[in-house]
Amino acid sequence: GRAIMAPIDPIALSAAALGHVDVVFDTDGTPRYDYPVIEYQGEYYPSLVVQVVRVYLGLRPEEVAVRFGNGIQLGPITIPTDESMRLLVNYLGPPGTFSTYAFVDVLQGRLPDATFRDAIVLIGGAASGLADTFVTPFTATLPGVERHATVIDSILRQHFLHRHDATAL
Repeated sequence: GRAIMAPIDPIALSAAALGHVDVVFDTDGTPRYDYPVIEYQGEYYPSLVVQVVRVYLGLRPEEVAVRFGNGIQLGPITIPTDESMRLLVNYLGPPGTFSTYAFVDVLQGRLPDATFRDAIVLIGGAASGLADTFVTPFTATLPGVERHATVIDSILRQHFLHRHDATAL
């Protein structure tokens, strides 16, 4: 990375954790990998996805271990990575694979109380024209928030893709 752009102080100070949201694209413009940890000026920073799962599982930061070239140990879960610390994203489907709700419906109290009980809730934009969309095997416009949900789901369910030596690069 060339710089860190931290959230504004009121958000940063009230957050349970902070994590990077950096996305790196392959030469064809497709984001095939997620980076559970990145290095910046000799320091290592976990991704938003890793931090969300860590907090959801009730793990302390000390219960996360980076095993360079192999993966991340997140409490009882091993997140496999390649030698470059990349996690191959297991895209599950098109937009709408995960339940989504209009934020106005949440604000207006139009959803049953149990809707978000024991759930991880991600808030993000999904409107046409937003720059936060990604090409996947299922669509050319997966909202970034659903990409995060995809990686979180893969980690929690431990449904990882693996690229073997026999797989063409």
